[in-house]
Amino acid sequence: MSLYLSKLVIPLDQLLRNRLMDDYKIHQLVYDICLEPDEARDFLYYVSHTPYGGVAIIIQSHRVPRDCGIGRLETEEIPEEFFDFTRYSFLVRVRPVRKYDGKVIDVLYRTNEVIAWLCERGPQLGIQFLPDTMDKQRGDNLSFRNNNKRSITITYADISGILEVTDSVKFRSTVETGIGGSKGFGLGLLQLKPIR
Repeated sequence: MSLYLSKLVIPLDQLLRNRLMDDYKIHQLVYDICLEPDEARDFLYYVSHTPYGGVAIIIQSHRVPRDCGIGRLETEEIPEEFFDFTRYSFLVRVRPVRKYDGKVIDVLYRTNEVIAWLCERGPQLGIQFLPDTMDKQRGDNLSFRNNNKRSITITYADISGILEVTDSVKFRSTVETGIGGSKGFGLGLLQLKPIR
């Protein structure tokens, strides 16, 4: 099945004009351009801010997203040979949590624990993360109100570094399905650059 990588860049003036000024509105926009009604989500995305107040949204999907008429959308198919490398540099946004005494606790603010959290998941993902190359780029919260006006806060960390592929089948599946239990709101997309 084909896999596509798209980039949607929306400048600040268009964000304002289309009332896309919070994380939930961006989330809704991505779902609108990637899904048909009643379809299950089969895409991942990542949001970053541009220098002049706009946003850049990276979308990985099995079909080309629809052009929404907002911003500039560019799409390319990921070639099969992209998955043939042994090492990649990576960036991933995840929600690192641990369970203590039945409670879910964020480990967002402790860099070493965030890196350990990701490294522990490597074997089941077909990946060996290289801890000495890894860094927590940032940790933050997404805070918004959903359609029911309920206040929601999601913590996340951006982690970068180098990984080695240990199982090519699991690795391909990991790339397609993402990392971590949370996949909405820009979480889970494994952004990769082959190391030649």
